[in-house]
Amino acid sequence: MTELAETLTEQEKNLPTELADFWALMRLPEPELWEQHPWADEGCGFWVLGVASRLCIYYNDHTRGFSVCRFERWGVIPECDCQGQSLAGAVHTARTL
Repeated sequence: MTELAETLTEQEKNLPTELADFWALMRLPEPELWEQHPWADEGCGFWVLGVASRLCIYYNDHTRGFSVCRFERWGVIPECDCQGQSLAGAVHTARTL
């Protein structure tokens, strides 16, 4: 979790103002560990960092990147995006969906 906190802090510093404002609205007070089968089974899940409507931004520790996914049930990421991107890229994607 320390690596994630450091990565998140560094990435947040680089957010343009318009994305930082949106991120502030969707960021969870604390990261939550959500299930994702089968890709996140080894580590017990992926850390979800922000939620807006039915979209979540999570950190994929396999790609060391951030991803966006639509979800139906709180606590479950239905699909894994194996690309990974910067936090700015993920927030931009969430903002435009």
